[in-house]
Amino acid sequence: MVAIKGPLTTPVGGGIRSLNVALRQELDLYICLRPVRYYQGTPSPVKHPELTDMVIFRENSEDIYAGIEWKADSADAEKVIKFLREEMGVKKIRFPEHCGIGIKPCSEEGTKRLVRAAIEYAIANDRDSVTLVHKGNIMKFTEGAFKDWGYQLAREEFGGGGLN
Repeated sequence: MVAIKGPLTTPVGGGIRSLNVALRQELDLYICLRPVRYYQGTPSPVKHPELTDMVIFRENSEDIYAGIEWKADSADAEKVIKFLREEMGVKKIRFPEHCGIGIKPCSEEGTKRLVRAAIEYAIANDRDSVTLVHKGNIMKFTEGAFKDWGYQLAREEFGGGGLN
């Protein structure tokens, strides 16, 4: 199968909130793969841009890309905010009156399949290292879990040499 997808606009009205999110979820397109290279002659703020050669793997179906969100001032956003404040004891929503809300799911299964794919890609393409980027110091139960599960997979399935 061959598919070519151009930019898609988000439909107005009911149904799905984003065609891109709907496609990712329906087809389980969980990897956003972004090669990053320097092209000779292109202006760059980097001292040695010719040394830039990396591939970014980003989780594309969980986290903020799950598409679980509600518009500010909507009845649904107000309902979620009320639940968070009254049922969960959340007091950290600074401006709850006009606030959009999103939920950021992060699963062990989703994390491990992404990290596994990145490591397998690195091995197959003679890459020297895999760097796992996270904000686990701030978001301990999502980003911190992402880090822990990723490191666990690297150790258990690939020997985890050089983890730091």
